[in-house]
Amino acid sequence: MAMDEERHLRIRIAARPPESRYSWSSGKKAFVNAWTQADIFLSEVRAKAKPTTRPDRNFGVLYIHETETKRKLGVFAGFSLPKGHRIICERPAFSCIQWKGKKTAKEEWLKLSLQQRLEMRVWFRKLRTLALGGTDTFTKSDKKQLEAFVSDYAFWDPQRAKAHIYRLTSHINHACRSCANAELWVDSEDPNKINVKLVRDVEKDGEIFIFYNKKKLPFGCALCPEGRTLCGRIRAFIDDFGARRPAPRADEGDSTSDDGSKTASRKPSLPDSSYSEKTLVDS
Repeated sequence: MAMDEERHLRIRIAARPPESRYSWSSGKKAFVNAWTQADIFLSEVRAKAKPTTRPDRNFGVLYIHETETKRKLGVFAGFSLPKGHRIICERPAFSCIQWKGKKTAKEEWLKLSLQQRLEMRVWFRKLRTLALGGTDTFTKSDKKQLEAFVSDYAFWDPQRAKAHIYRLTSHINHACRSCANAELWVDSEDPNKINVKLVRDVEKDGEIFIFYNKKKLPFGCALCPEGRTLCGRIRAFIDDFGARRPAPRADEGDSTSDDGSKTASRKPSLPDSSYSEKTLVDS
């Protein structure tokens, strides 16, 4: 109980002095008895009060941080969390219609207060250069930027009536169904809260992944090669192939070819007997 609440409670109790047998000491007796009653009442309140615990979801157990990969930001667990724990339940920060023939992102953006638009630009990096509206002219390029942002970061409600941006959930990265460690669902009724529940145990500082359930994604699974796009798999193959190439030997010298140009000699000097075909395979 806060100190101010306790003080006001004591004052209210002291304002009703009990009757005293001694008329000459009624004021003093009333004051002492009132504080005694307050102590008894407050002790009962403290005994019934539940112990304070830390929040068990949203920013109470999660935080947004750099992934140090091409995914940039991600959502991480601040504590070790068990399977089945509901880690997120939050309202949308921004909602709009995002149909093929009708998009209201610009109109809904301009309906937000200036403070809300500033907060959105702080929460999401892709909105840092977006015009605020009003005296800050909102151009066609700003409209395209906002609609592209909604396509990348928004989640549909079950009726697919509106697309919703969530301050925390919209930062969670994608993984395929077999690799994702959390699942989500959006309430069908207003205010269309989103809920995220763990399907696997997550260690402290472990990243949270969900399956986006979208048909077309410019990226694949963040964890397994099977979920990567074709370009991602080709890039991973090239990186892996480059890492497996043997490092050049220190005793390799330069040799002169028939046309007079110098080329690196691939054969070792004769005294080195440790060089063999198996050495190349193992390296």
